[in-house]
Amino acid sequence: MEGGKLETRLEEAKASRKRKLEQDATAAIINKKRNRSDLETSIATAEANLEAMRKRRVSLDSVLEWRKQRVATILEASKELKQGPSEKDLAQTTVVPATEGEDRTKDGAQH
Repeated sequence: MEGGKLETRLEEAKASRKRKLEQDATAAIINKKRNRSDLETSIATAEANLEAMRKRRVSLDSVLEWRKQRVATILEASKELKQGPSEKDLAQTTVVPATEGEDRTKDGAQH
């Protein structure tokens, strides 16, 4: 009888060990799927963030280009103001013979 009990206990231990291994294997598969899903979610999030950053960069590049053009325009206008009237402006202004001793330009301004 003791041999039968030992064999029964041995079979039970083997069955228990087999169930434990199956449970561990199932848990490992579930964890692997969960980890894969988490990884896929992380990758998708990273890709979305990257795309958002690319769009933001394009927008910032556009703003930067506009600002560069604006600064160039302001600098050019500043130079023109410092230089006084241009030769073109002076060439367009002609003096009309004065009456009563005053100089007048074609536009009627007194000088």
